[in-house]
Amino acid sequence: MKENKRKIHHPDDNLFKKVMEDKTNAKAYLEEFYPELAKNLDLEKLQIQSESFLTPQFSAFKSDIIYRCPFKGSEEYMQYALILWEHKSKPKKWVAIQLGLYIFLALDKMERAKGRTVEPIIPMLFYNGKEKWMPKTLSELFSDFEFYHLIKDFIPSFDFLFKNLVGTSTEKLIKINTAFFRSAMVAMANRESMDLIYSKFSFIFDLSDDYHLEILMTYVLSFTNRSPKEIKNIFKELNLKIDKNRIMSTLDMILKEGEAIGLKRGEAIGIEKGEAISDLLNLLRVIYKFPFWTIEEITDFTEISKTSVQALVLALLSGKLEPVHFMTKKFFFKEIELSKKEWKKIDKMVINIFNSDFMLRRKS
Repeated sequence: MKENKRKIHHPDDNLFKKVMEDKTNAKAYLEEFYPELAKNLDLEKLQIQSESFLTPQFSAFKSDIIYRCPFKGSEEYMQYALILWEHKSKPKKWVAIQLGLYIFLALDKMERAKGRTVEPIIPMLFYNGKEKWMPKTLSELFSDFEFYHLIKDFIPSFDFLFKNLVGTSTEKLIKINTAFFRSAMVAMANRESMDLIYSKFSFIFDLSDDYHLEILMTYVLSFTNRSPKEIKNIFKELNLKIDKNRIMSTLDMILKEGEAIGLKRGEAIGIEKGEAISDLLNLLRVIYKFPFWTIEEITDFTEISKTSVQALVLALLSGKLEPVHFMTKKFFFKEIELSKKEWKKIDKMVINIFNSDFMLRRKS
């Protein structure tokens, strides 16, 4: 598998999506982190959007959450904006390309839709990783280019609202009024320190809704290095304001469900296999669509390790399936068996690359 492999269940992505799919939490996000923008939006009319603006080949880079909201004072002729949220748990140098890709594809789709008004898009970038990160705009990314003064006017210009959750004090997060949003933000901000997570249990699990309690409990269990028995003992020892019996009951239910659906090695391999195939196919699509991108550009865009990308590119440049099979087994499918049908799907994409401009790299 790739070196920077994410956890099987992508706990941060899953939690963020579940939180932000609730209009109440999206409203709280804007009010808490961007009050100036929020006071100019009619947040009572905030609506989540189900349509995707991306074409199928870019489905891997679909933005997490998209809302549509009118501005206040535009009753006579309603003026709307789309708000999209993208979540990252690791720094990504060229994230502006990903955001730009989504923005321009969305604008293009709106422009081509009959009777659809083209509406502005406000990109929100949410980050809860442990590394320090200040993402750059496209213009900033090219600022070191020797002839920047000549090309700066031709670089797509757009900004985004970046929220580094780890840089926000827990004391400030605890004051958030919306309960589920508050709990999720406190948990995500402190996930790198289990001691901090345990010390904030009384805030994280101060929830009246059992469904939300289960989501937060599942999130914490997904990255803790403690056994279920140890977690139970921690709850017993802590001086919590919340009902410990409810917590214990929810914890037992989650553990039993885990056993029932077989979250054991065999089942985990099945999940891992599906994600490995998806990662490889997405990588092959990027190579096919952007044949002259460098290894570094492909790595930044796909978030797949440089070693894995480099090995696959070299194998593809051989123009033969055998080296590609060897490298994919070594870097993507180690200890994982693929069916003939699965290999056929991969080979079809590889052959498309063999017949594309990508092979011109052999001459360079």
